[in-house]
Amino acid sequence: MTDKQIKRSIVFQHDEKDCGVACLKSIFRYYNGDISLEKLRRESGTNPKGTSLLGLYQAVNKLGFTADGLQGDIDELKKLNHPVILHLNIEDHFQHYVVCYKYERGKFYIGDPAKGFCKKKPQELEEVWLSGYLLDLTPNESFEAKGFKSNKSFSWLKEQISEDKPLFIAALFLGVIISILSLSTAVFTQQMVDDILPKKDFYLLLKGLFSWGILILLLSVFNYLRSLLLAQQTFRFNSRVVNYFLSKLIYLPKAFFDSKKQGDMIARLNDSQKIQSAVQYVMGQAAIDALLVIISLSFLFYYNVETALFAATIIPLLLILLNVFLAPVKKIQQEVMQNHAINESYYIEIINGINTIKTHQKENYFQAQAKTIYSNFQERIFSFNKIALKFNLSNDIINSLVLILSISFGAFLYLQGKIEIGELLAILGIISILIDSTENLILANISIQGAKVALERMFDFTEEKLEYQTTSTDESAFNFSQLKIENLHFNFPGQIELLNNISLQVKKGELISILGENGCGKSTLIQIIQRFYEPIKGDIILNNDHSLKNLDHQVWRKTIGVVPQQIQIFNGSILDNICLDEACEHEERIIEFCKEWGFDDYFSKLSDSYYTLIGEEGQNISGGETQLLALARALYNEPQFLILDEATSAMDRNTEQFVLKMLNKLKSEMAILFITHRLHIIKSLNSTIYIMESGRIETWGSHDELMLNENLYSDYWKDLDYA
Repeated sequence: MTDKQIKRSIVFQHDEKDCGVACLKSIFRYYNGDISLEKLRRESGTNPKGTSLLGLYQAVNKLGFTADGLQGDIDELKKLNHPVILHLNIEDHFQHYVVCYKYERGKFYIGDPAKGFCKKKPQELEEVWLSGYLLDLTPNESFEAKGFKSNKSFSWLKEQISEDKPLFIAALFLGVIISILSLSTAVFTQQMVDDILPKKDFYLLLKGLFSWGILILLLSVFNYLRSLLLAQQTFRFNSRVVNYFLSKLIYLPKAFFDSKKQGDMIARLNDSQKIQSAVQYVMGQAAIDALLVIISLSFLFYYNVETALFAATIIPLLLILLNVFLAPVKKIQQEVMQNHAINESYYIEIINGINTIKTHQKENYFQAQAKTIYSNFQERIFSFNKIALKFNLSNDIINSLVLILSISFGAFLYLQGKIEIGELLAILGIISILIDSTENLILANISIQGAKVALERMFDFTEEKLEYQTTSTDESAFNFSQLKIENLHFNFPGQIELLNNISLQVKKGELISILGENGCGKSTLIQIIQRFYEPIKGDIILNNDHSLKNLDHQVWRKTIGVVPQQIQIFNGSILDNICLDEACEHEERIIEFCKEWGFDDYFSKLSDSYYTLIGEEGQNISGGETQLLALARALYNEPQFLILDEATSAMDRNTEQFVLKMLNKLKSEMAILFITHRLHIIKSLNSTIYIMESGRIETWGSHDELMLNENLYSDYWKDLDYA
């Protein structure tokens, strides 16, 4: 494989954590395959800390490769004749992955997702390949060599831009007029000096100045109209792009969000402004600048061929300058965006965790951490600014030299009598326009590079398969009677097995409880039941004849109601938070529902009753009130299967008794699964109790049955001396 082919296969990482999946995608491309980074992240279990070698191994074995995790040395690596992924330790023990393509002519050919293509001597690689770990992978019969397209994001962008075509055509038309009027000022200067002033005709001068004034006025009006059109396009484009990405984002599976930081997602959505700036220049200004360059050169050739050829040298000089600076600019722009996302995420983390920070008096520590992260971000900006300043300095030197030499050459031609003084002034004015337009075209490439990076980061997650699309499915399409879990196994990608051979069942009119130590997988099991995750093995059977995986997500989630451990309160009123919809449409129904089930006794006592604002912009409510609100939210949609995960852990005794009485009423109408550590609740509910330990169901039975044997449940009671 040639250097060019290797370079074409290399995928750059979007974040520090993405080096592993970028290496995997590079190898897919090497074998003429294609896959989205998001799918690789999900399959490998990439999280904010990165990807484990185990995660990479598990992912590729599911995606058409036969892989082996090995440990070797430099001499063994030289013998390999196909790409492998190396685990490196770089810069203060920072872990990193690269692709080693081959060993040839005394050097290893490396694809680094952070830096690109490079060649390393054996001793150089040995210094960072300290662990000797590598992932050896080759495609098997299930691998699809379907080819890859490196410009999918660009094709999508073209579709988005096409909707604004009429605006761009109008702006371009006005731009052409503006360009012609701008150049006309240089021609008018020449006419003024060479024709009008020598005649000393006052009326001719007045006529010329009046015409020039009209020209300047028209120039201002056309500039205003063009700016108005582009402002309208900016509004439409930004709204359309952000809405498109948000509509994709919100329908992605929950597993997608597990590996994302809030700040990173916000930063990516805000990147639309960079894309818009580049689009607006390319579609609205680049054509005008290119036209100005062509027309300027045409005028210069008309006035004097030698001057035109001399001035035209600026174009290749600036192209060479751009070629020198483009690669480092792209790299540093990517680093700036990554550090911006990290900085945003940390600020969000501090704000969300301010109670804990103040409780433990760790303000100084978190301030120092924030300062370090922000300093790193600013260092990247400073590095970018230094490169930009070097580029601008070189650009200014070239422009100044061309301008000075052009003036000198023009003056020499004037002294020789080859041109008039007015022509000299016109030439100098046109050369200034030529330099400005050429400079704009060259500088735009830096903006375009930033937009390309932003587009890649935004477009990245749109290739991920949506969990489901909105449909008009009838919510009564499924009538629930029983759920049975059969031999279920589950692990998060890149991690060891969490749930092992789980089997249980719950029927309508029945309440079951699950008891287990922290971290044994209870909450994960609930999320599998919700279809946030899919089991590795085993199945969940509904009504003895439906596999849950074959049931529409929307239909199932309308069938169940869930009170999770971590309850999200949104900005708005109590009404808003119960219906999670336009509260005004549900107001009477919500209040009637709350009165019927007894919630009214609690919510009506708040300062503004059901209209009390809660969340960030309203008053805080207690943990018990939050759980009560979540229960009302779950029951309001009339579920057939209710799942409660530590749903009374923050409630006082009276509120808890209210909930338990309600559950005893409800269990005749629906199936209920209750996870709790409170033994008195389990006993009072008189339910079947499943004991979960280390990801397994160890035993089950009623309170009396379990108390006859040694198990986690009976041990709890003995510890409390209640047996």
